[in-house]
Amino acid sequence: MVSSRTQMHRALRARAEEAKDDVIAAYESGESLNSLRFRLGVSSTWLTRMFGEWGVPIRGQREAFDVMRARRER
Repeated sequence: MVSSRTQMHRALRARAEEAKDDVIAAYESGESLNSLRFRLGVSSTWLTRMFGEWGVPIRGQREAFDVMRARRER
């Protein structure tokens, strides 16, 4: 028997995978990995692994700071 918590995590992950194109677009337009994982309700480990499978390069810390700074200046 699968716990309700496990079922919830599976559902959140499935929903994130269905929204793959939107998730990638949001990340590429500057949304942070942490913001995405919080909004999607998934772990950063899982999302990072999915980005690897999807071929999305993860921003380094310096690049992430530059993106955040640029977003604030708009």
